[in-house]
Amino acid sequence: MKKLIICTAALLLSLMVGCGMNTEKETASVAKTAVPTQEAVVAEEPAKTDYSGFGGTYDDEYSQRATMEATPEEDHLHIVVSWADSAFACYSWEMNATLEGNRLVYSDCINEYSASDDSPEGPEHKILYTSGNGYFEVDSGKLKWTGAEDQDCRECVFSK
Repeated sequence: MKKLIICTAALLLSLMVGCGMNTEKETASVAKTAVPTQEAVVAEEPAKTDYSGFGGTYDDEYSQRATMEATPEEDHLHIVVSWADSAFACYSWEMNATLEGNRLVYSDCINEYSASDDSPEGPEHKILYTSGNGYFEVDSGKLKWTGAEDQDCRECVFSK
């Protein structure tokens, strides 16, 4: 009877040790695959877009009444478009665009109208909309503007 208990205890002990070893091996294997190496982390980072080539002053080729200032930022292009409506009034659009394929896409455009003190109607300033969206299609160094809220801007093609 004692031999049977000792054999059973030895068998249980060997099973426990054997299972524990397999579990440690499996844990080590999972840990190796679950934790990426430093090289893997670096390789997964997306390449940053260099917006410096888009920076500068642009003029609208067609109307010759609109200008655009593009300022490169770390992760986007800050754009301000001004349209002289008359000698006394102007419209402006301000947005931040990111490059997606061959388009500079934005969704945060603010459109404002301002009239000076010399305007026949007097001074005025109003925000026409916020959160406007659209894009500038990049083609041969020119930026063709398409805005969802403004049909008129579809006529604008900016070049440096």
